Amino acid sequence: MPLTLAYVAFPLADMAQRAVGLVPLRSWIDAAWLILCFVALCKILLTMGHPRCFSRLPVVIWIIFPIVFFLAFISFGHSPMVTYAMELKPVIYVFTAWLWSITFGTPTKRAFVQAGIALCALIIAELFIGSIIQRSLVRPVGSGEVNYDACLIVLSLCVALSDPVCSGQDIFLLFGGVLATFSRTGGMAALAVLLLSRRVPKLLKLGAVGASLAVSIVSFLIRNLQLDINQIDRYLMWASALDLFHSDPKGLVWGYGVGAALPATGSAGLADLWITQAEKLDVSGIYAFQYHALWLRLLISWGSVTTGLLLLTLLAWVLQRKSLLARFLATVILLEGLSMGVIYLSNIGVPVWLLIILVEREIHPSRLDHAETSQLTTSFIP
Repeated sequence: MPLTLAYVAFPLADMAQRAVGLVPLRSWIDAAWLILCFVALCKILLTMGHPRCFSRLPVVIWIIFPIVFFLAFISFGHSPMVTYAMELKPVIYVFTAWLWSITFGTPTKRAFVQAGIALCALIIAELFIGSIIQRSLVRPVGSGEVNYDACLIVLSLCVALSDPVCSGQDIFLLFGGVLATFSRTGGMAALAVLLLSRRVPKLLKLGAVGASLAVSIVSFLIRNLQLDINQIDRYLMWASALDLFHSDPKGLVWGYGVGAALPATGSAGLADLWITQAEKLDVSGIYAFQYHALWLRLLISWGSVTTGLLLLTLLAWVLQRKSLLARFLATVILLEGLSMGVIYLSNIGVPVWLLIILVEREIHPSRLDHAETSQLTTSFIP
C-alpha cells in the first residue's frame, strides 16, 4: 500500500487532473500517510496481546530523536506554524514507515522493483504521448515534480542492483526510466550506483555514462536553460546558505530554530521563486524549506550535530561490505541530498524510510520483522 500510494497513485492522480484541465492538488498524500498511520494503529489495537517483533531503525536515529524533540520543543511558538510543521515532516514519515513495518511488514525487494517499473511505465508513456501531441520532445511532468519521480525510480534501481534475483531487463528499464525524466540529479545518482555495481559490465557502464551526459545536455535544451552557473537555483541556494553560515556561525551547532525566519539574504536569481513560495504559505522572510537541499535544511533546522551523525552513518554504509543495498542507498541519499529534501518530500519520505528499515534488517539479520515472524509461525502450525 505505501509503495502503490507513492509510486502509482500520486503521479497518476496528478496526470489525470492535468489531463482534464484541473490544477493538481498535491497535499492529499500527506493526509493519506496519516490515514495509513491510523489504519496501522487500529490493527495494533485489535491484535493487542499477540507477539510482535519491532522492526529495527538505525541506532543513530534513536540518538538523534531526543535532540530533535528538544529542539522542536524550544522552538514551538517562536516560528510560523506552517513552516514549523514543514520541518517536522521527516519525523512523521519515519513514524509512518516504522509503524507500518511493525503492523504489516516491510515491503519486499521485489515490491520495490515492481513499483519502480510501474512508475517508469507512467513516465515513459507521458514522454511519448506528450511529445507526439506537441510534435517535439517534451519533458514529462509526472507527479508534478519529475525530479522526485526520478528519485523514486533510483531507489528501485538500488534494490534491483542489490538483488541477484532481479533480471538485467529490470535494471535496464529502471535506468531508462530515470533518463526519461530528464532529471540531472536523478541521472547522476543512477549513474553512481551503476558504476558501483559489479553486476554491470564495464562496456555497459561506459554506455550509461554517455547516455547520462547526452540526456543532461538535452535537459537544458528542451527547457531553454542556459549553461550559466549563476542561473542555477540550487547553486544559488548553496551560495546563500554558505553566506548565512559565515555571517552567523553560532547557529550551525544546534540550528537556527525549527521553522524560524532566517537572517539570510537571497540573490536576485532566487527572489521570484522565494517570494512566490512565501506568499503561498502566507509568511514573509526566508525559511529553511526554501533551501531545497537535504543537507542545507538539516544544518539550518537541526544543526551540525544531527547532520554530522547522519552523514557519518551514511558514509559507514557506503564503506561496509554486509549489504549492497545499504551502500547503494547511502550513495543515493548523499547525492540526491545535494539538491533535494529527500526525507522531507511527501512522496519520497516514507519509501526511503521503508528502505532504510530493510537495510537495517540486512545488516542485522538476526531480527525478523513482524510479517516474517507471522509467516514462520503459520508454517509450523499443523
